[in-house]
Amino acid sequence: MIHFFLFLRPLQIFFRPGLILLLIWGCYRTVFKKDRTVGLVLYVSLIIIADTFYDTGIYIPGMEQGSIKYSEIICLFLLFHSAKIEPPKNMSKFVFFLVFLFLSIVFYSALRGATLQNGMNNYRRHFVPVILTIWVAYKGFQTQEDYNRFLFYFMILILILGAFTLLDALFDQWLLHSDGLYKSVYLSGRRNGRFGSLFLNPNLMGSFCVLMLPVMFVITAKQKTFLKKLFYRASFLLFLFAFIKTGSRGPMLGFAVAMLFFMLIPIKRYPFRRKIGTVAVTLLVLSLLMPNFFRAATGRFDILHEEMDPGEVDRYTIWEFTAKNLIPDYPFFGIGLGEAQYVTMMRKYGFSDIYG
Repeated sequence: MIHFFLFLRPLQIFFRPGLILLLIWGCYRTVFKKDRTVGLVLYVSLIIIADTFYDTGIYIPGMEQGSIKYSEIICLFLLFHSAKIEPPKNMSKFVFFLVFLFLSIVFYSALRGATLQNGMNNYRRHFVPVILTIWVAYKGFQTQEDYNRFLFYFMILILILGAFTLLDALFDQWLLHSDGLYKSVYLSGRRNGRFGSLFLNPNLMGSFCVLMLPVMFVITAKQKTFLKKLFYRASFLLFLFAFIKTGSRGPMLGFAVAMLFFMLIPIKRYPFRRKIGTVAVTLLVLSLLMPNFFRAATGRFDILHEEMDPGEVDRYTIWEFTAKNLIPDYPFFGIGLGEAQYVTMMRKYGFSDIYG
């Protein structure tokens, strides 16, 4: 497989200049042309690359945690300068109520973090992007063509994420550099053959893949022209490779369930027999390019029994202790948002006294 992708190594010199040109073009289309399809892809890309991978923004003196993220600036343009679009008439108000209820409960949890500042910083970092994304994206697009353009531009982001993992996993090279690559969130997984791409965390990358792969599967199979087929299929295979290299068990199980629903749910102009054929061809190509892909995807399930050994202080111990102590005492609103608050409460309930 390494020899097959050797041709990519000389092309990496064009990666950063190309990314900069894409950023300039995307900003131009969003700000001056009010192109909502490009703007939404740019917004998601900035959340992943600028906000997460580079962990950067427009810093306000004395308010480092409250700095303005670049994605938030694009979000403002999308909210107030894009063409007006009416939300779909069949939009479920009950779904919006459930989402609002969830975010409100989490906000209340943030008020009870280790400190108020810590709780609000966690809410800002993890949940404000969710609120903004729902706000800016729930109306969708005006035409089917807009949806097709959005998916095409989104495949460029998919290609970038897949290429980063490919070069790192096969050639030990980083297409982009940031301080996050030298932190345990990335290095601890990388030492065990797990790669989080520009998300840094393999579990986050895996979760993102689960959301996107079934949709990508359909739109890739529906392409008509040769060049689009080549582009979509290459992007899809790269992304599938990146998903396997996350080694993330939860997303793997989620993907299996998602594919089951994908096979059973009727899709217009995409019959069951065509789904079977597309899946079979995909598995064949993947097995040729990555002969041990199935073992790579399921390898971490083999050590699950070791991590769940009740005689060791591990995930099983933590889950069991939490289920027996914290959850019964705080069943509805939890203990407060943030890892610091969780560690404090575990110590308060005697976890350290029992297990050291």
